[in-house]
Amino acid sequence: MIVVTGCVGFIGYHLTQKLLSKKKIVLGIDKIDNYYDKKLKLSRLKILKKNKNFIFSKIDLNNMQRLHKQFKKKKNFYYYSPSSTTRCENFNKEAS
Repeated sequence: MIVVTGCVGFIGYHLTQKLLSKKKIVLGIDKIDNYYDKKLKLSRLKILKKNKNFIFSKIDLNNMQRLHKQFKKKKNFYYYSPSSTTRCENFNKEAS
């Protein structure tokens, strides 16, 4: 499973589409705020949800409790955030 945060933003949306086109399972996370056009974000989400390999969670990344709950049962996944302060990483729960 690949996790993409900001999955309905510009970069996250296009990355998610590319991953889905390669038959990857993607967990998309976005808080869908008003940073820019919310209608555009919702229309992108509607498109992504048509793919059976796409799972969506509306989560604010600042909410650590929700994040922990979301990933509690996941064993191995990749995480990508389009933010300039983060990078692509492979997390393995069993190693922690």
